[in-house]
Amino acid sequence: MKKGEKDMTKGAILPQILFFALPLILGQLFQQLYNTFDTWCVGNFVGKNSFSAVGTVGSITNMLIGFAGGFSTGAGVVISQYYGAGDKENVRRSVHTFILFMIILSLFLSIMGVALTPLLIKIIKAPPEVAKEQYSYLTIYFTGISGLLLYNMGSAIFRAVGNSKLPFAFLVVSAFLNIVMDLIFVIVLKLGTGGVALATIISQAISAFLVIGALKMTKSPVSFTFRELKINWKILSRIIFIGLPSAIQMAVTSFSNVFVQSYINQFGADVMGGWTAYSDNSPA
Repeated sequence: MKKGEKDMTKGAILPQILFFALPLILGQLFQQLYNTFDTWCVGNFVGKNSFSAVGTVGSITNMLIGFAGGFSTGAGVVISQYYGAGDKENVRRSVHTFILFMIILSLFLSIMGVALTPLLIKIIKAPPEVAKEQYSYLTIYFTGISGLLLYNMGSAIFRAVGNSKLPFAFLVVSAFLNIVMDLIFVIVLKLGTGGVALATIISQAISAFLVIGALKMTKSPVSFTFRELKINWKILSRIIFIGLPSAIQMAVTSFSNVFVQSYINQFGADVMGGWTAYSDNSPA
């Protein structure tokens, strides 16, 4: 058992669940911290249109994030099953299969996100002055969405072997970097809505770099090397079989929220801003 890993098949169940879940709970709080800071920053230093734009595109971004997240759930189940059974060879095969699959999927979703942005903005029926800001934000965000998806991938792998602390540590680093870059890009460099998007994708790319670097450096069965990246179709089919229902569920739920958001947006930028202040629905 390597440092940070936890064999959750042994010992008392409740303490293990609590200690494993605590970093996940704190991670959600830190995630919300820099989501809130994004909207605060544009609301105070750019204007209400940017505030409304950044805060009302969460349903759009969450469609792609949720879809990819479903496969992370599937991979986590497969890897944890092999790990619990002591099958180190299939753990390695699963990790390398999942990493290569997610690299391909993240690039595909990035291209699809950018290509569909005009259509999605049209669907949510924002006023023209807000739609312009939404387009700027989403184009940059989707261009760099691979960072977030790869971080989620690495986090799922570590959590599958009982290590929820390391992904949390990287998330904390990412959150603070996002806050600092928000201040620099928006207040100092005056980049507006695009600056918030840049801060987000750069901080997410750094978190992806950290988690992938940790996977390369670990001596456990979940370590990976580029030369071993190869699709094992039997394992991939298991990941998809388990993860696809969750992926579809999360994507459909977010897509339905797109239409809810469109009803709100028809009342104008001020109402959109009010909704943002209430829900802080900025993307993760």
